[in-house]
Amino acid sequence: MKFIPGFLVLLSVTSLAAPGDWPEPRQNPHLTGIQPVPAGMKSPPRILGRFDLGRTQPSIHVVPEREGQSPLALSVVAGELLCHDDSGTSLWKTHPPGLNFTQVVTIEDLDGDGTFEALLSAGRPTQPYGAAALVSIADGHLLWRYDVEPMSYSWNVSADDYLETAGRKQLIVLMHAYPPDEKNGYIVLFDFPKPGAPPEQVWRYDFDSYTCFPSLLRTDLDGDGRREVVVETHSKMWVFDAPTGKVKQFLEWDVSPANVRSYGHVEFVDLNGDGREDFLCIATFAQHHEVLLNRGGLLEKAWHYGWDESVTIGKVASLWPDPPYADVDGDGNLEVVVSMFNSEGESAWLIRVYDAESGRMKYRRPGMLATGLEDLDGNGKAEIAANRCADPTRTDLEGAVVLEAATPEFRLLWEDTHAVFPETTGRGKRGKQAALNKPASEDAFPLQREGSRLQVTWRSGQGYVVGAEPERQPKPKDAFNARPAIAGGPVPELLAGDLIGDDRNEILIFRDPNYEILSVTPSGEIVSVTGGVSSGLPLIVDLDGDGAQELVTGQVDPVATPILVARTPSKGNRLLWRSVFLSPDRLGLPAPRKLYMRSVHFTGKPTPDLYVWASTPIVRSVGVDGLSGKLLWDKGEAEGIERYWGASVDLASAFDFNRDGNEDLIFTNPDYYCVADGPTGGSLLGPLYPPNIFKQPSQGLYTFPAILDSPSGDPTVALVSGHYFQAAMSLRAAPYWYKLPLCGEAPSAVETFLQLPSGEWLMGFGRQDGKFVCLNVKDGSRRWELDVQGTCSDPATLDVDGDGIQEFVFGTSHKALYAVGEGGSVSRVVWKAELSAGVGNLIAADVTGDGRCEILAPTTDGFLNVLSEQ
Repeated sequence: MKFIPGFLVLLSVTSLAAPGDWPEPRQNPHLTGIQPVPAGMKSPPRILGRFDLGRTQPSIHVVPEREGQSPLALSVVAGELLCHDDSGTSLWKTHPPGLNFTQVVTIEDLDGDGTFEALLSAGRPTQPYGAAALVSIADGHLLWRYDVEPMSYSWNVSADDYLETAGRKQLIVLMHAYPPDEKNGYIVLFDFPKPGAPPEQVWRYDFDSYTCFPSLLRTDLDGDGRREVVVETHSKMWVFDAPTGKVKQFLEWDVSPANVRSYGHVEFVDLNGDGREDFLCIATFAQHHEVLLNRGGLLEKAWHYGWDESVTIGKVASLWPDPPYADVDGDGNLEVVVSMFNSEGESAWLIRVYDAESGRMKYRRPGMLATGLEDLDGNGKAEIAANRCADPTRTDLEGAVVLEAATPEFRLLWEDTHAVFPETTGRGKRGKQAALNKPASEDAFPLQREGSRLQVTWRSGQGYVVGAEPERQPKPKDAFNARPAIAGGPVPELLAGDLIGDDRNEILIFRDPNYEILSVTPSGEIVSVTGGVSSGLPLIVDLDGDGAQELVTGQVDPVATPILVARTPSKGNRLLWRSVFLSPDRLGLPAPRKLYMRSVHFTGKPTPDLYVWASTPIVRSVGVDGLSGKLLWDKGEAEGIERYWGASVDLASAFDFNRDGNEDLIFTNPDYYCVADGPTGGSLLGPLYPPNIFKQPSQGLYTFPAILDSPSGDPTVALVSGHYFQAAMSLRAAPYWYKLPLCGEAPSAVETFLQLPSGEWLMGFGRQDGKFVCLNVKDGSRRWELDVQGTCSDPATLDVDGDGIQEFVFGTSHKALYAVGEGGSVSRVVWKAELSAGVGNLIAADVTGDGRCEILAPTTDGFLNVLSEQ
């Protein structure tokens, strides 16, 4: 086996474990993705065993029925487009090389020729390096393909009667672009010149200001009876004449002191009753809301409210009922209703009601959040359904109320302390009636009490009455319920370690929140040993140094502090410790990543400790003593940079940065490079901003730091798994190189490393354009590439054929499994195998105890495949 500097050190500080394990993501604390134990696969491997992960019937898109034609439906399964009839019989399927279908946008006769086409979005092979496509329903052949110009990382295609011409629709492709992208994105409209002909470009507009996840809307701005096409993003808007693409109005508006991002609720609606639609925005990522009024065919800002609130560590939140407007006080004018947490620094929910035209706050009600607006009693004033709540996560609700606007405050009309109103209560017709103050005797607020579905109505002479929700119309029988269950579920995360003390590694599969432990016999039989739940991927580690591996799980709950549990499965699931976090002395809101754990030697003991990120009910970034489960330190925000002090998005690595005998935590959060002192959690280096480290414009978001050992001196740190950003530097942040890969050239999977016998480090990854690429870590130069015409999985690295040289092993969306090694300036394909379906992220581990690794490869048809040498 090849000597790898640093791996002997790694093995010396980890506990006694079965060789060939994969106990954590990326196999080791340096996050290299390298398995040090070889395999013996000199030729394509055989399937030793398969474990059934389960399958479901794929979701369907029903083809509109035509007289005399059998019912048909389309499904997209792992990039393949399939058509079947109501008996479940497959009629055709298509999965062209280099193309992965991702979404059926619509199925209709778009070109007016009397036959149906399917409009789809697809990756080439990996989104957002994408294409819009039209496919024939008759036989699945590709009628038209438009390769989207790869300006940036988000686009969409839609179909509508944008030109308002009878008998056919048009297509719009909208590509965004955002700094540091060179361009600003574009919008292009296609029309069908005649029945049966492919669409042709009518007009295209290249934006002169950046766009970021723009909304595509329509409104008749100037009242001429024809709707304009509107693109809104980040508090700015383009209004296009639909037939020509001419810009009729461009405007930006001030939402200060808020951030300009306008993700949330955006809508055109007539708010002042003049017959022309105005624009309403309630932003929830940034915190602002505003109205633009239509003044004689042009929009202008009427009012706004904005909060000087961080979009990364925010403490203010916004919600709205659906729809968020109604006449709540009976004055004949609409009000806008928004619920906010901590909008006045009070750490509580508050219902805020504004005059829609002027923005004047007319009513406020602390301690509640609004869920619906309906004029139940027909008195011309829409009541407000609301929940009492003091919990920023809205998990702990304290009862349902119905309110009526009154001076000086709301009047309580009805209350049930044992029930709650579901948050999504707008239901089309009823919502519109509420907005227009039209009495509707059957209007109701849906209610939930102890699992029962109820409703609140108003009856003359009785007032507000709770009753059973009316029986819903039974769903029509699924005409396609005979379709086969061919869609595998989410591909599981995989680990491997000796969990039951049998001197070989068991497989742990995790599909949030469930984990299952599998054992593989030498003959290939795979049996389930045990399982459980965890809020994040469990951790396999020997915490007390007795040679038996513990399994650490966690429970993160919005209404309780986090709990960690360490048990020893091989000793009858013996409890080593249970750690309940104490309540923190700070306020905050939850963050998206629930739970992440990794082992680190923080305290210099032979046995490891833990680093834990838990984000609910507030963010906790903590060091945990591995022997006792007690907290060593507890961090929240990083001072002065509007970030948390911890691995907020991706993985963290471990290395003794200051050479004090304790490992330190190395992470990004999710852009700044940071080194936290192991014993205290304090800063040893950073936070350092990638634009400042590398003198370049990208934030370098969402990376993790992989540590690549050097025979002498500090190791190299490779910043990988990032958002259109790759870089390498010294441990102490001296820059070596960086790349800002364009869409198409950017990774489609996480980079993995390979070390040559000379000690040189290589980096391999699949790109969005279907090529597997190998770079020199020293300078970022390309060494070789291999066109695999598919989306690649995350690779694993190991000596796959037992010759002492490492290879990359990876799968593709098109059923291929590759082992590829270094061939100088070209790739060296050791072997290529074909599996039953697309291949997910794999690992390499010895799960049979024979001293040689197997490949554990999940496939998108719902199987875990254990592959061994022939």
